[in-house]
Amino acid sequence: MKKVYMQQLDILVHEILHGLVMDDGLYDYFIDSSGKRLGKHNVVQNFTERGVRVHKIVTPKVREAAAAQLACTPLNGAELENEGGLNMATEPRALRIHVDMQLSNLDASLSAYVEEELAPAAVAAISRYIQVKEPMPGALQLPRVCAEYVTLYNGTVLCSSVEPIDTCGEGDWTATHNASYFAGYEICDCPDAAETSPDVDCTCTFTEGGGGVPDVDFVLYVTSGYLQACERSTVAVGSYCSQDVSNHRPLAGQFPIILSRLAHGGLM
Repeated sequence: MKKVYMQQLDILVHEILHGLVMDDGLYDYFIDSSGKRLGKHNVVQNFTERGVRVHKIVTPKVREAAAAQLACTPLNGAELENEGGLNMATEPRALRIHVDMQLSNLDASLSAYVEEELAPAAVAAISRYIQVKEPMPGALQLPRVCAEYVTLYNGTVLCSSVEPIDTCGEGDWTATHNASYFAGYEICDCPDAAETSPDVDCTCTFTEGGGGVPDVDFVLYVTSGYLQACERSTVAVGSYCSQDVSNHRPLAGQFPIILSRLAHGGLM
């Protein structure tokens, strides 16, 4: 049982890391020790090895860590799994994670196992190894995403509408966002003439947000559902769904447990 538990814990930690760091949409925002963006081409590169095309993280620190782990040097990078597609104002601090459980179609014993044992252990493991350079002061508030912009005559850009608070993820395993996690937002109603004339004013309205989540840096939604596209070996997947508007750090993500895999003995 201990071996099975450790395998499950490894999977959960692995997939949460996809939402926090190891996602193709985040590589372009990786930074060096001075806070300068590296650019995706300096983070991940393609190689042909063993007769197949592989993707590797090639940053110096990752190459150094991989060489130490594998006791070999030099390495051209750390190979990624072959599946699918700042300002340093404070000292780095362990990542604080708030878990929002939205499990469905699980019996009581399995729900308790995920909620009380597996997820807390995975969060503790992540917090030991992942640090944030800019810990969230006060409460974490997820930003509302602007849907439409208007550009004034002087180049000022204003938001004229925002995306609705919807879901985190996609498919039947998606999580429902908690509206209280989101920050307030301002939208501006501007006549068409405001784009060319300084004599036309916009009317801007601020809408208050919720209280956010105190003393955390990341919101993790844990869901369960069926995923037809996944192979039988897939127990879970992970991705992010909200980012900091200034440095693009993931602020929220989802971890869906695949029920079709559970039916074939994936977890219990």
